[in-house]
Amino acid sequence: MGKSLTPWRTEKRGGILGIMRVKFLMILTSSMACSCMLPLDMIAVEEVIIEQSSAELDPLADDRIETKNPQYNATRTITEVFDGCNVTLNKSGSVISLDIPKDQPEIGEKLYPDYRTALREHASQVLPSMELLEMGTKPFNDGLYAAIELGAQRGENASWINKQATLQALLERLVERSAAGAPQEQPLAQGAAARIAAALQLAGASPAAPGTILGRSEQLKAQFKSDFFYSKPLGFYAWTPTLSSIFQQDRFLQQPLPLEEAASMAMLFQDEPTLKDSYQGVLALYAGVTNPSFHRSVTDLLPLVQGVSALSNLDAIKQQLPGVSFAGRGDGCSPFFSFWPPSDSPENRLFRSIYCDDKIPFTGSLIDVLIKKIQDGTLDLTPTESSGFYDRQLHALETLLVTDRAPEREHLLLTRRYKEKLVETFKTLITQRRETHVKQIEALSSGMADRSSSTRPVDIYPLLPVEPFPTFYLRTARAYAFLRGVLEITMGPPFLEQAHRIHEDGTESKQALGEELDALTRRVYGLAIVAARSIGMASPLTSEEVAQYDPARCEEEARAWLSQLDQEADLQRDPRVMTPVTRAVDGRIRAWAVIGVRAIPVEAAFAPSHPPKLISTGSCTIRNIIPSRRVLLIGKQVEVALRPGTAPLDRNELRALCDQHKTQEAIIQALEAR
Repeated sequence: MGKSLTPWRTEKRGGILGIMRVKFLMILTSSMACSCMLPLDMIAVEEVIIEQSSAELDPLADDRIETKNPQYNATRTITEVFDGCNVTLNKSGSVISLDIPKDQPEIGEKLYPDYRTALREHASQVLPSMELLEMGTKPFNDGLYAAIELGAQRGENASWINKQATLQALLERLVERSAAGAPQEQPLAQGAAARIAAALQLAGASPAAPGTILGRSEQLKAQFKSDFFYSKPLGFYAWTPTLSSIFQQDRFLQQPLPLEEAASMAMLFQDEPTLKDSYQGVLALYAGVTNPSFHRSVTDLLPLVQGVSALSNLDAIKQQLPGVSFAGRGDGCSPFFSFWPPSDSPENRLFRSIYCDDKIPFTGSLIDVLIKKIQDGTLDLTPTESSGFYDRQLHALETLLVTDRAPEREHLLLTRRYKEKLVETFKTLITQRRETHVKQIEALSSGMADRSSSTRPVDIYPLLPVEPFPTFYLRTARAYAFLRGVLEITMGPPFLEQAHRIHEDGTESKQALGEELDALTRRVYGLAIVAARSIGMASPLTSEEVAQYDPARCEEEARAWLSQLDQEADLQRDPRVMTPVTRAVDGRIRAWAVIGVRAIPVEAAFAPSHPPKLISTGSCTIRNIIPSRRVLLIGKQVEVALRPGTAPLDRNELRALCDQHKTQEAIIQALEAR
């Protein structure tokens, strides 16, 4: 049987982690509603969200200064350097306007292949954008997920999850029952065994089973591999043959599962609690590291399969499952049974409402509809108790579309053009974040100092170390803190100590996965602090977060990282990716792609009615308060409709096409003409 199975739920572990682990799985088994108590949930992290005014009909309208009411706090000062002078300011009562000026049309036309190339060309002009900072985390996200997949597949690096051993044990039991089970059980077990054998073969294993079962498994495997929409490895899964095989194994097992096979497996689980717990451990892992599923798992059938006689009356079971689809791949609107169900996502829930509830053929841009529904409040991205890491990643992006709901709204005056840029940021980042989860997400007035002739005059302006949206960074940091809790519960603390993230060239990071995840979490918390201080806000961390993550250390690590962006290895990695989103009845695939990096001008200025308060200027005097002109590096995202029969491109294929065609228009034309 290979490696022994971890009795996932029943294993006793001391302390709160053991309690959390048991609770996570127990709640998960109730229709995948994993109301897990993870570290930051336990310390009751909350955000004060300001509701959008019903009078705000146009989410992209210029902000109005009369709506801004920042509260002055005498203790909130910051010392910044202007032309060699240390100037202490209090920005707590100030407002900074952000605009994308249109007098530099030559900036923004060129597409760069990566952020480091663009960063070197524009050098000191760059204001680190959210996209650039995201690129500093995207390779980590991919490499971390790759390490999770490799550890979970065979129980490596002390992982508590061992998918291959679970599948091998299940196959062994199914083969036994196909030969010696009750008469009504034998043919059902044989079909289920063929499916599990096919999955193991896709992963490169050579399962032991009778020829009749292996013959059926070959047919299932060939049918699956002929459908590239499901079977072609994308994202980081194309890095190595092992990752590609894991992609195909799991995608195969995400397909709709015939009720008779699901019932046969559920019957087996009734008698094999250790095997059932190992199976549910896999469900818990993906519910946490991505999201719970819209669909049903085998264990959802346990209450309905209390004896062998139930297998003789599958129609009776169907009658107890209203709304569940049992035909083919399903209609895309109803849940189906799956061995390892794919994860759900906010955008998939929205797309189901478009396709299913309204019954109207949809031909517009999926991402534009998604954005509109978030802006008008129809789609709320606030995570629920059952949300996984992906929901929490998207919650960080929500603030880019509904800026009036974030605490920094009182300190920022955004123009329409800047808000349009934030929409583009959202498009890029959701594509990047979804692509990491490509396998798992289902593809549906100032006091002035004395001015004497001996002092040197300097100008001051908004000195922004990063694009000033602390809520984005805060929510992203909280998502990483949540993810660590998930991995401790599902894979085990030793896994975080022994595993290393994987790089795109197949090499491993020298730093242990847990250490690197902790360092990244501290850095992103630090970026939230840095962004808040730069616009006069208090640190956004709660007292519970401060107890867990030292703010001074977080800020120090964030500023150190910002000071060496041109040396950051992850920023030279190619950001161009494609992820399929839906496939229509006519076979056309809608896909999102990031096709390069652009540089755009940005102007930041203190609002005349809300300037900063000058506290100290040292040996200098303030001459003027002036605007600041910088450059933002942003990704370019497009939505394309691929012809029927055309496979989505993996990273290397997309990058080669982009290098060949250069411009946005030519790239889109080439993609849609394939």
